[in-house]
Amino acid sequence: MAVMLQTLQLLVQGVKNGNDDDDGNEVHNVTCDVCENTPIRGDYYKCLQCDNFDLCAGCFERRMESKQHKSGHLLVHFRIPNELFGRTVTYDEITFAKLKQFYAKEVNESITCDGCMKSNFVGLRFKCDTCPNYDLCEKCSITYVTTKDHKLMHPLILTSHRVIVQIPVDDIELGEELGSGAFGNCYSFFHHFDI
Repeated sequence: MAVMLQTLQLLVQGVKNGNDDDDGNEVHNVTCDVCENTPIRGDYYKCLQCDNFDLCAGCFERRMESKQHKSGHLLVHFRIPNELFGRTVTYDEITFAKLKQFYAKEVNESITCDGCMKSNFVGLRFKCDTCPNYDLCEKCSITYVTTKDHKLMHPLILTSHRVIVQIPVDDIELGEELGSGAFGNCYSFFHHFDI
């Protein structure tokens, strides 16, 4: 009985000391290299072109730069600590060379690179954080391909087909209430598509 009680206490303590804060934000064991906020709470970005350069979401959204880091660099976006596209990773594994190895055989089905116009390309894929529906293959992302709309200072975020598409709140219309419980109400919903 005493062993079970100790185990239960350790479990409760582990939950309290987890990777999120009181507001439910994920806590990343890194420091923002611009505002020096530590640890970073919520989303954070790691630059793939600068040596050991991390940004909190606030500095990323304000497109903050330093002597070494420019806003148009290639970035990895973390929502959950040590997790990238469903894969557990360590901080040291997040380099351009290692990601290139991890995703060397990943086929980007139904995706066309807006730089070289190659469809279904294999390897890393980067999305522009500014331009709608703008994707670049690994080769075009490192050669800084730009277009009339896509500029050099636009951040490029590593992405994968494993990412769940997020629907903007404005595109959702709540339907009938299906029920309610301890976590709130549950509704059917409709997603409005732009055609």
